[in-house]
Amino acid sequence: MILLICKNCGAYLSDDLTECPICGYQISKQTDADSDSQTKVDTVPDTEALNDQPDEEKSASIKKSSSSKLLKVICIVLGCLFVLSIVVTYILSTGGFSSRFSKLSSFFSDVFSSNKADAVVAEFDDHKLTNRELAYYYRELYDYMVNTYGDSLSTLVDLTAPLSQQKFSDTMSWQDYFVTSSIDSWSSTMVLIDLAESNNYKVDEITQAEIDSLDDLLKQLAEEQGFKSVDEYTKSKFGDFTTGESYIKYVKDSYISNAYYSDVFQGYYDKYSAEMEMPEDYYVSVRHILIMPENSSDLASWAAAKSKAEDLYKRWLDEGGTEELFAEYALQYTDDTASAIYGGLYSEVSSGYMVEEFDAWCFDKDRKVGDSGIVQTTYGYHLMYFVDFENPEAYEKAYDSLTVWLETMSEDINVKTHLEKVKIK
Repeated sequence: MILLICKNCGAYLSDDLTECPICGYQISKQTDADSDSQTKVDTVPDTEALNDQPDEEKSASIKKSSSSKLLKVICIVLGCLFVLSIVVTYILSTGGFSSRFSKLSSFFSDVFSSNKADAVVAEFDDHKLTNRELAYYYRELYDYMVNTYGDSLSTLVDLTAPLSQQKFSDTMSWQDYFVTSSIDSWSSTMVLIDLAESNNYKVDEITQAEIDSLDDLLKQLAEEQGFKSVDEYTKSKFGDFTTGESYIKYVKDSYISNAYYSDVFQGYYDKYSAEMEMPEDYYVSVRHILIMPENSSDLASWAAAKSKAEDLYKRWLDEGGTEELFAEYALQYTDDTASAIYGGLYSEVSSGYMVEEFDAWCFDKDRKVGDSGIVQTTYGYHLMYFVDFENPEAYEKAYDSLTVWLETMSEDINVKTHLEKVKIK
């Protein structure tokens, strides 16, 4: 079974739905008769060529619309690989991205019981998913939902009440949704890892260095916060069912599957964009760091926010002014929590989508890749970094081809689930 993703809001969906229950987007079931924009892919793209490639409330405060476009596919699972190690550090150091996550450890301890941690709940080929690993994917989806929809999530589901008693659709509860979507995410991850291995795919040197440093990173964080072992540390962050070893494997799997997935996508996008002219209504991708005044009606607060933004911008320039460093700064300093996990990245941004001053900077006729600056809007001061111009038609074709490719690569996969073994209190 392949995980479906809503093209409008990015939510995980089961394949029996015709409408996204999150945003209402109508899901089309493509047939051979209407699939001329998609070509069945029965081979993996050239991985040697891929290896040669170069390396809702807070969201609504930036966007004119609360309905968000799907971010680049490389950001769906754990965020941009650019900042994945920083994200891991941030989660483990602070416990999460907002006050909503302050009780996550106890929440997941209540959901998953340690005495059933090793029970196999899904399997295919040589891959087995236990309750322990399921909990990481479950948390991943939970974090994604909270980070994406913010306080508006409470209008869809009550996280303080049993999820099994709340309807997600006519055929499943919210608990069913979280569990089956987590299993789908795991199976897709394993398929990608198998494909990467069979095609001798290698991540770039920077990503490999981050993967290799994860063990030491966890040990360092555990020591800094006074824990005797990595196991003790991860239990404090994710619940009594977890271990350092299993968490490190989960993160490494995410690194590799995300890297391969994004490189395959980039291969398709490069192919289609080379064949197409850039349309007048092009997209852009941009990173930003929002510094908000503490009191928007107080001139002194605005002056303090401006000074902070200017100091941060100067420090970034003095330390090299790279995109990677900007992404790290965004995760640490931005007041736009919705984009923090992505290193401040907004992709597929169309003209008129952002607030006026932000939009004007992005779509300035003289704008170039790598440009940076500071923009003031009614919400505060934005440190800006221009990432790239994007062809929306090429993106759409690349996304469709990627979906078909993954479905084709997974069509012989038979995932056996043992949902009766999922231990949820």
